[in-house]
Amino acid sequence: MRSRLKTGVFLALFLILLGVSTSPAANTLKICQNKKSSVIRLSFTCTSSEKNITTSLKGYAGTAGPPGAPGIQGLVGPQGIKGEAGVQGPTGLQGPVGPQGIKGDVGVQGPTGLQGPVGPQGATGATGPQGATGPQGPVGPQGATGATGAQGPAGSTGATGATGAQGPAGSTGATGATGATGATGATGATGATGAQGPTGITTLGYYGSFYDTTSQVALAINTARAMQLNNTDFSNGVSVVNDTNNRATKITVVNSGIYNLQFSAQLSRNAGNNSVIINIWLAKEGTAVPYSNTKLTLTGTDDSAKAVAAWNFLVALTAGQYVQLMWSVSDLDLIIEAAAEVLPAPAIPSLIVTLTQVG
Repeated sequence: MRSRLKTGVFLALFLILLGVSTSPAANTLKICQNKKSSVIRLSFTCTSSEKNITTSLKGYAGTAGPPGAPGIQGLVGPQGIKGEAGVQGPTGLQGPVGPQGIKGDVGVQGPTGLQGPVGPQGATGATGPQGATGPQGPVGPQGATGATGAQGPAGSTGATGATGAQGPAGSTGATGATGATGATGATGATGATGAQGPTGITTLGYYGSFYDTTSQVALAINTARAMQLNNTDFSNGVSVVNDTNNRATKITVVNSGIYNLQFSAQLSRNAGNNSVIINIWLAKEGTAVPYSNTKLTLTGTDDSAKAVAAWNFLVALTAGQYVQLMWSVSDLDLIIEAAAEVLPAPAIPSLIVTLTQVG
């Protein structure tokens, strides 16, 4: 197969060269190769099942023959008429160099032919004499740094140089860990005894618990009235004394001290459905204690307008002094209500008061 292909290539090259000198470009022979069977044929046109390999074929390079003797240069013949450029054929094998003919007249320069393949390299000729040294070229780029060589032996210690100037102080280092606690020192001498303080209260625990079982009403709007307590639950050094109206309103102590007064009053109304206001404050020895008042508002009917006033006061009392819970209303419909028991709950007192010594 390879021999047939080689023969076909030579034949095609011959015909192509012949076609360059005898046929116009449109009728140039082509080397057509079947895309499936690889069969090669010559034709002026290739079919769709073939590919044109005219310009892609190359011949096999033969063995170079020995160079022939130079021939006599022949006469230069007259230049022929320039034909149309044909399709470039595959490069053929380079033939042996023929004898040089007689040099003819210089003809009209023809078109440059295709460059043939490079022939094998000839033997190296003898080295010629060394030429004169040329001028030094520019310095080339620095090469990469080589690997570090082995360290040489240490030299002898030189003389100590003069002490340099002291550098600036460095930043303070981090605080070290706390050292272990030292042994406890000997106990010092006892100091002189201080002066004795004033005698404090030696007895605590005076108290009283009281309540009222009647519904209490105001006699006039915006008028101060003391709340009453008609029952004593238990007491020790505290009692309720009647006022000038013969009502039990004065909560009185037998012993001096600081007392905590706590109370709860069941507020309600017995008519109307407008908003009504009640003020409640503490009086000591018949005089209102400053900044002890609290104002509450009830809204709605007597069934829905319910509230409980409950807080405490701390008050300093000397033996025989008394305190009172005072109230006033903006409408006589507002009352401090007592109610009978409704099982399983017990009865509701209108007012509960406790007074306990705390200092």
